[in-house]
Amino acid sequence: MLGGAPRRIVRSIGSADLSSDGQRLAFIRFNDGQMELAVAAPDGSDAHAVTRLAPNFKYYYPRWSPDGEWIGYLRSVYFDDVLFIVPARGGEPRQVVRDRGVLRGFAWTADSRRLVYSSSRGTTILYLPSFNLWTADLSGGEPRQLTFGESSYLHPDLGYNGAVLASRLQMQFNIWKYPVEGAPAENVHRALQITHQTGQVQTPSVGPDDKEMVYLSDSGGHGNLWVMKLDSAETRQITFERDPAKPVGVPVWSPDGKHIAFVIRSPLHFDVDLWLISPDGSGLRKVEDTGGWASWSGDGRWLYYGIYINRESLADQLRKVSPGQPVDVRSEAASAQAVAPDGTAVYFVRYLMNVNDSPDLEICAARPENGAAQVTARIPGVRVPDWLIIHPVISPDGKWLALTLTDGGVTILWALSTTNGSMRQITDFGQRHTFICRRVSWSSDGKHIFAALGEGDADLALLEGLAP
Repeated sequence: MLGGAPRRIVRSIGSADLSSDGQRLAFIRFNDGQMELAVAAPDGSDAHAVTRLAPNFKYYYPRWSPDGEWIGYLRSVYFDDVLFIVPARGGEPRQVVRDRGVLRGFAWTADSRRLVYSSSRGTTILYLPSFNLWTADLSGGEPRQLTFGESSYLHPDLGYNGAVLASRLQMQFNIWKYPVEGAPAENVHRALQITHQTGQVQTPSVGPDDKEMVYLSDSGGHGNLWVMKLDSAETRQITFERDPAKPVGVPVWSPDGKHIAFVIRSPLHFDVDLWLISPDGSGLRKVEDTGGWASWSGDGRWLYYGIYINRESLADQLRKVSPGQPVDVRSEAASAQAVAPDGTAVYFVRYLMNVNDSPDLEICAARPENGAAQVTARIPGVRVPDWLIIHPVISPDGKWLALTLTDGGVTILWALSTTNGSMRQITDFGQRHTFICRRVSWSSDGKHIFAALGEGDADLALLEGLAP
């Protein structure tokens, strides 16, 4: 019977799926401290584990095969997504897809022999990349691409006639300069558009005295770093990567103006490596394998970064480097750090238990940088979807951390006080669906924030003749 008050059937993390015969429900749960893929009767009775799942990952989209013999699911951490299947009666999971792309949903073909999935494979922008549909055969072989072009296709579903229903998304990004001192809606109204792109632009970082800005752009067909003169809008390209297996990302300009830190995804492993380059494009050198989350000390002497000690973890060990050998700063879980301009404190993100498809997180402060951590704020995981990848950025006076948080499909700029943990809303986009991911940048006077704002249109597309 439909209607009436909702009632809980099972305790689940995220979505669930009903088998084709309507007799079994698949879902992901915590049970006695252990994450599990579980099944139950439709009324929630007879719940039991199909397989135990490794900790410190996020898990999505359990899907029954049409013949009821298999359950598929996605496992995610940073930019390393894997599609598994497991026998519905229990057993060891089997990896089907791991193709160096972010995955956004999948569906079974009617014969239960193949999977159609959404992947960013081949895209060279890491943050909110474009997605296409692919198909993989359970018996092995290379996946086959089904859709092409600038539109993204996500969360596919298949009919028994082979038609594919998917969400189709078209997005446009530009970099804007937002005032921070007015009311949120006023700050949006008074914002200045900096770029006018036909492609993707992301993660701006402003150089000393706001004379130039470095950012990530896919102009030319591959994501690379570009520098713009803010008084004339003149641009120059400073990296020239062409390998589709080596996306470039997250430039961060040093306060002394001499260096730009950034990452390149390694074709040898599923992590990114940390690099430095001069603003004129010279002096390219690698700083650290499996390093990221770059930030600078106020005087530009020290480059702080996270090192992936355990790839199967949501947190990193914090290091810093000047000329010479790297120095360990914090050995416990700490990532996405920001360093006080006067060097008296370091702020970092600490992830907590996975809930509601995203881990809750704490923003912590340590004074001195290797001292005891104190919690400044706790952020519910539902406000930080996995594409957002939060990385606080400290204001020039050290009083505020700029954050991007998502509520109701809208990404909003916030400022978190470093003195009392209060939150101040910077932007209000109304009913517009907005996306700001990964990292923003303060102006040198602390009165503006530069951010890459994305907006798009979405619809449902019915695609025939794609799936085998």
